[in-house]
Amino acid sequence: MNILLTGATGFIGRRLTKALSARGHKIGLLIRPSSLARAKKNFSDVPNVHFIEADISRNDVVVRIAGTEAILQNIDAVIHLAGTYDLSIPLEEAYTHNVIGTQNMVWFAQRLTKLPYFHYISTYAVNSHCQGHVGEDQLDATSKLADHYAQTKLQAESIVRQASWGDTKVRIYRPGVIVGDSVTGVMDKIDGPYYFFRLFNQMRQWKSITRRLPFFPIVGSKGAQVPLLPVNVLADWLATMVDKPSAHQVRSYHMVSQENLLVENFLRDSLKAYGVPLMVRRMPETRALNPVLPFLGIPREVAPYLYSTASFSREHLDEDFPQLRAPLLADYLPKIVEGARELFK
Repeated sequence: MNILLTGATGFIGRRLTKALSARGHKIGLLIRPSSLARAKKNFSDVPNVHFIEADISRNDVVVRIAGTEAILQNIDAVIHLAGTYDLSIPLEEAYTHNVIGTQNMVWFAQRLTKLPYFHYISTYAVNSHCQGHVGEDQLDATSKLADHYAQTKLQAESIVRQASWGDTKVRIYRPGVIVGDSVTGVMDKIDGPYYFFRLFNQMRQWKSITRRLPFFPIVGSKGAQVPLLPVNVLADWLATMVDKPSAHQVRSYHMVSQENLLVENFLRDSLKAYGVPLMVRRMPETRALNPVLPFLGIPREVAPYLYSTASFSREHLDEDFPQLRAPLLADYLPKIVEGARELFK
């Protein structure tokens, strides 16, 4: 299969590129000119990889056509992974990367003759404001979300869904909260659960203080869940699903574990993994405590996710790919905690 991929130099993209190559696919990586040297170094030992100078902020996307004609003429799948993930990102930056970039990639893909599949990597956050069961086709384009990342990803997914695709089949993937590699523990930046990991790492060093604390207080809704998924698992799932797509014209998947993990249980197990001997106690549900989060090194944009009791369905995933099962948190938490410590040095 001949595949075009954006976002190859990112945390997920590096692993996805290698997973696709291992399956024998030929991959054209759309790389910004400023990142080309780094990309060639990162993938120097990966076979069947070709580099195409591109910039998804441009209407025409591809910067340099010469030498890439053969690749662009016979594409079996486009995977649009590029974007920016940061809950506290400014609106203009989020809009440029997530909305304009996706719009340009849709236009680009529509110009490819006889393109069989367009794969778009969205996020579970487009429905994180929901409560209760969330279906894989559920999306309200008029929703006003709490942070610019989720809002612009919602807009981007809406663009993909509303585009005229003709015979091209569309796949939309909504990963949950991506954490480090379940085998190596490697993570590339502090975000999501890693804000709490950083706090717990500090608390482990403040033994004289933590001994005086009666418990670790948490805010948020009692039923709030955290849909964790290790990055290597996500990359493997994506490679499998691109390799053997279903016959549906449009299909959406929540890329989440089969394990329903409550925020409260995750924090309790994480404290234990860091050797902090504190019980977790839920505080009365009030958002008055939200301003305290930044003083703990946790962005205030995290707060709405602590109040979301959304439960993300895997119906499509289980129907089309029943073999895709994630490891349980207990099996990989020690590894990602170990990997997180490398970020805090």
